[in-house]
Amino acid sequence: MTAVTSTALYRGYIATAPVVEVRYRSEPQGVSGHSNSTASLIEVLPWQRRALRAIAALGDLPNNWDGYGSRPPDRSVREWVSRLVLKADMGTLAEPEFSPESDRGLQMNWWSGHHREAEFHFEPGKSGTFLRVENGSPVDEGAFAQSDEETFKSVLNWLRRG
Repeated sequence: MTAVTSTALYRGYIATAPVVEVRYRSEPQGVSGHSNSTASLIEVLPWQRRALRAIAALGDLPNNWDGYGSRPPDRSVREWVSRLVLKADMGTLAEPEFSPESDRGLQMNWWSGHHREAEFHFEPGKSGTFLRVENGSPVDEGAFAQSDEETFKSVLNWLRRG
């Protein structure tokens, strides 16, 4: 099996997104008389492209972007959030919004369009955190490791149901 990736350059930041996976299985000549090959396409949706551009643009912020000496979000954080965006099922949710944080982190806000919202915070070298809000009041918060995509997905599932 051979995996092929597409690398897209967004404002100096390289986001690697899996686009195509190609599998080859060859039969020796004379056994079946031909070789088989299959290909599957993994789609990057338009909202995901817009989100990746927004995340990448945060890396272009100048040092002291907030007037208090803050630096732009760390590359590792931008890559982490980009991976989550590529695996997210937005469904009927509005597109997320992204903003820098003074600790080289990144904040992602997502709304259901009704009465729910989810706020995610990502910092370099730390766990991500989330806050669930319903009708303007916090209802739950927690933390998740970079390897824990299930918690992120469960927060999005909760958001879509509201």
